[in-house]
Amino acid sequence: MKIFLSCMTFVLLGSGLYSQAIASEARLPANVQLSWNYLNDFTGTMQVHRLKDDTKVSLWEMGVRDNVDSTPAGVEIAEGKLELMPGVINQLVLVMSNKTSETMYFHVPLHQPDPGVGYMGIHFMCLCFDGVVYIVPSGKTWFRVVEIRMDEERKGGDMTIFPHDVIALTEEQISKL
Repeated sequence: MKIFLSCMTFVLLGSGLYSQAIASEARLPANVQLSWNYLNDFTGTMQVHRLKDDTKVSLWEMGVRDNVDSTPAGVEIAEGKLELMPGVINQLVLVMSNKTSETMYFHVPLHQPDPGVGYMGIHFMCLCFDGVVYIVPSGKTWFRVVEIRMDEERKGGDMTIFPHDVIALTEEQISKL
């Protein structure tokens, strides 16, 4: 019993020392990139935007509008690259404009961060959900509000890539789901 208590005390002290060491270090940003792989001859392009200034939206708010200007999307983020600061919630707007004469249907399966351990402490509330089919009518612009944040305790680090497969679907494929 004594050995168990000694080990327990050591672990608790170790945790406390570790927490204090983290608290005293400078909080560094983490670099992330949201990337898109288009499959099954998908014809659209996903854009990542900051939220317009003074715009209030809900996480996962989604809609279809006539153009990008009528969405909550502000400045486009080049190449989907962002810098996350510890504890800061970043609301973003994903945008897809359909410039074709046909309705676009697509699905986005769960993402796999690269490197796998690089995402620890980074939370991305995105658009990949099993069984969800997104629809963008011809000549319209689709948007979805997402969120990415980094835990207070996480140290900054190298680039972590959040790749997403965007899979084109046909009406026939959708009818079989």
